[in-house]
Amino acid sequence: MAKNSATDKSSPAKPRDRDAALEFAAYRAVGATQKEAADVAGVGHRTVVAWEAADWWSELMAEAVQA
Repeated sequence: MAKNSATDKSSPAKPRDRDAALEFAAYRAVGATQKEAADVAGVGHRTVVAWEAADWWSELMAEAVQA
């Protein structure tokens, strides 16, 4: 059975705004709190909590650090 992204809560879909996600990740990489980084990137707190729990987060974080 195929996973339904609307009902599968194990890993959220990759962000719609990749630039905002990379900005958030870059701020987190230099020590910003979730709130600080979310405010700068213009992303909601619940969204970033889900992002950081997602299986793809480490890949995005590595990309942000390399940029």
